[in-house]
Amino acid sequence: MDKDKNPDETASFWRCSHCGSRFMGPRVREGRHRHRSRSALETGDPLDRQMALVRKVKRWLFPVLAILCTILALMYVLEQRDRPPEQIVFPGD
Repeated sequence: MDKDKNPDETASFWRCSHCGSRFMGPRVREGRHRHRSRSALETGDPLDRQMALVRKVKRWLFPVLAILCTILALMYVLEQRDRPPEQIVFPGD
């Protein structure tokens, strides 16, 4: 939660935990922060499980694709490098 610099004011900014947008609202008392489990896949809420899965896929998709493309490019370069030279044979010689 973000606080204003002036403690005498009765309003402060707060951030939505779902979309991250900031809103002006009444000042709230600082409470204990709720600790969330590291893996939302363990919670019983199906929406939390689905959102955690989508986040995990988004986090790992690009690195996995980059590694696979690098491996394929390396295999292609090594295959082209070790190819024996082609011999041209003319008929009748």
